This record gives sequence, C-alpha cells and structure tokens, in this order.
Amino acid sequence: MSPGALARWAGALALWGLMHPASAEICYSDAQAFNASTPPTNDTAFNCPRAGRATLPQLAQAGWTIVRLSPLVVTDGQGGSQISQQLVLRQNIGVYADGFESS
Repeated sequence: MSPGALARWAGALALWGLMHPASAEICYSDAQAFNASTPPTNDTAFNCPRAGRATLPQLAQAGWTIVRLSPLVVTDGQGGSQISQQLVLRQNIGVYADGFESS
C-alpha cells in the first residue's frame, strides 16, 4: 500500500470513529453462593452504572451489545467467596449531522 493510500485510509478510519462514537460499560449480576449459583438466563438482572438494573433482553432492546460475559469470584474479606457474572457491554451512539446524539 502506498503512503498516500495509507494516509487516506487512516484519515477515513479516524473520521468514522468521530462520526460513530461508542460507549462501554461493565455490569455485574448479584453474587450467589457457589453451591446455589446457576448460569445466567434471560431473567438474570445486571447492575450497570448508566444502563441501570436490567436483563440481557432489556439491554439489547436499549441498543447495548454484549462484548463479554464471564464468571467472577467475589470475596467477602473474611475468607468466604461467592460467584457473580461480569458483563461487558458496548453501545454505538449515532450522531446526526447537526452534532446531536441519537440513542
């Protein structure tokens, strides 16, 4: 690829990033005892900083995309452990030509 073509490609990618900003968020399910934990379902509620408390279908309806779902061991500081689900979300935010965001 020629230097000029590479520069045009990099410029187009940077412009696309400015026109299509994204938001990311890390959410957690309620912690459960290891012997009582179950895999997450559509009814599992996640606590998210901006999206609030919501299930996976509700988050998808609001435009969030799942990046990763993984188990997380939570300790209570006294030698006890529980398991929680960590959810990493991404949301594309569209920007109109006048500069105002759409959701």
